[in-house]
Amino acid sequence: KASSTASAISHLAKSLITTLGQPLDFNLSAFMRYVIKKKEVIFTPAEIVAELNLLITPSRFGRLLNSNIKRLEQEGIYVELNRTATSRNYKAKFIEPLSLEE
Repeated sequence: KASSTASAISHLAKSLITTLGQPLDFNLSAFMRYVIKKKEVIFTPAEIVAELNLLITPSRFGRLLNSNIKRLEQEGIYVELNRTATSRNYKAKFIEPLSLEE
């Protein structure tokens, strides 16, 4: 299982160089690596910013996340927002994309 995670991270690294002609934001890249390693994470933007020592505000990270949902899904990372009266909890889950190259 560790080799499949390493393979996913390797694939991610290659595709992160540029996607759609735009370089990937460092903060988003760090988040993607974290989710791939953990497989499933429930968090708030403030918790992720603190956990990963990101150089971005929690509200800006939330906007970054929301504006890159399709890009994350292309890498097998699915994000849901569970909004309550008092918090915005996100759930991110990594589902390894099936390789068609085998």
